[in-house]
Amino acid sequence: MKLSFATSFLVALANAAAVPGVTHDVTRIPVPVGYFESHLGSVGFTVTPAEPRSPKVAARAITHFYACVDDDFRDSFNNDWNDAITSIGPDKGTTCTIWFDWKCAGRTVDNIKDPGIYNLGDFNFNDAASSIKCQ
Repeated sequence: MKLSFATSFLVALANAAAVPGVTHDVTRIPVPVGYFESHLGSVGFTVTPAEPRSPKVAARAITHFYACVDDDFRDSFNNDWNDAITSIGPDKGTTCTIWFDWKCAGRTVDNIKDPGIYNLGDFNFNDAASSIKCQ
């Protein structure tokens, strides 16, 4: 069987690829101060190493909300939630906003807090929500 050059090259390349679990020693060679200026001339600025900073990201609370396609939080076995929610109730400490349109656009019902809204029809929003955001 005769292989084309391209096939032979790909087989050789695959065999030379890094193998998981195999480590390769990498040596970093620092660039001497003034190296670029001596080889390129003046570059007009000084490069200083960045100071490492630890990220200060606050932990986010895990929160939930309960939504039903029927009023009074009655269960439903329907998974099509767009334009179907009639009652919504976020967890304690959570505030939700619902929007009429996708991508949090259009008219809203906001500041929804525990225990929630038992019938969005009271807000002229029954089966109308297409977006939700809770914080």
